[in-house]
Amino acid sequence: MTVLTVVCAKGSPGTTTTALLLAAVGDPVQLPLAVEGDPAGGDLAARLGTLFEPGMATLVEDARVEGDGIGRRLDAFCRVLPTGCGVIVGSMHPKQVSVYVDDAPALLGPALRARGGLVVVDAGRWGTDAAAGWAQHSDATVVLVRPTVPNAEHVAVRLGPIAESAGHLAVAVVGEGPLSPADVAEIVECPVAALPWDPQAAELLCTGRLDHHQLRAGPLGRAGALLLAGLLERAERRPADADRTR
Repeated sequence: MTVLTVVCAKGSPGTTTTALLLAAVGDPVQLPLAVEGDPAGGDLAARLGTLFEPGMATLVEDARVEGDGIGRRLDAFCRVLPTGCGVIVGSMHPKQVSVYVDDAPALLGPALRARGGLVVVDAGRWGTDAAAGWAQHSDATVVLVRPTVPNAEHVAVRLGPIAESAGHLAVAVVGEGPLSPADVAEIVECPVAALPWDPQAAELLCTGRLDHHQLRAGPLGRAGALLLAGLLERAERRPADADRTR
């Protein structure tokens, strides 16, 4: 199986939307999962019009008792969207989040791997213990950036530290801005992928009103599929025992 993590270095370039997108364009034969592991998350339940539980809080609580065995019950904690992926929602209540967020990567990383299939974690902004933990338990990490000079410079400064935790990396430019993807690539000194500016499709995706075929047929879905293919190629080059504990 493959675990991917989505992070950003500055601002809100759409880590939640991108995590949903990558899960939604994954192979639907074995239900792909999007996991809201962002300490500042909790938006998905509200946007989908669903309850916060079962979700991350109860999942981590059960994982403390069951260990890796929780992997056999992961689907019981998710909602299945019309795109064909499952979603495990986070909480937006600070006290509840503080109980589980830092432990979640270590507790759930092995369980997610044991489940099989594709798992994509929205880890939010880089710089938290949670984001570093998810990257350590992932096969590849994608760093999102808006195409502006300040955002690109923030990514350029942080790519080294992220790589120390994450191993295989990809950078993806999200939306429109004064810089082209080539400009961003020059600043961050590595190749970049590009996700198109499609707010309508993004909103439909995040509110569960877009099915798998509609997504795949649009520019956002096609770009997501290309990005996922590159991440999976990187993940295949990662040794099976490469989960980091440092």
